[in-house]
Amino acid sequence: MFGEGESYPTFRFNSHVISCEVKDGRIFAKVEYVFEYSDGVGEDSLALFSKRKKAILTTPKGGVAITNRPQSEDTDYESDTLNFIDSMTGNDLLKYNYRDLLNLATRGNRTQKEWLETYLETCDNNAEKRRLLAALAKKHVHPNC
Repeated sequence: MFGEGESYPTFRFNSHVISCEVKDGRIFAKVEYVFEYSDGVGEDSLALFSKRKKAILTTPKGGVAITNRPQSEDTDYESDTLNFIDSMTGNDLLKYNYRDLLNLATRGNRTQKEWLETYLETCDNNAEKRRLLAALAKKHVHPNC
């Protein structure tokens, strides 16, 4: 399960309502979700990446809020499954956050790249892992060297 072991990132989730209106007895709320990943908790934790997603939530008359997918941004594991905290696996992290992890592999600082390399050791040998390892292995050599 996601979040077990020292190499797994820590996850923080926040949301806030951007706008809210009532039309024909239904509530429409535009909500922004912020997902922040780091290597631990506290002031000295290493920030890895964050995401911002917006969704439109609606309520049927007398019902519970549901996501109105056609009006929401691209879906991903976080926005699709708000109960994902207890169900995300290491492979889910690779699949749904591949672009962010690739950014760490290619543009991250040394500490972020070291974290990613350690984290990848715990993952199954899948296509995302192999591509991330290849990106980490690329050495940027200065043309004058």
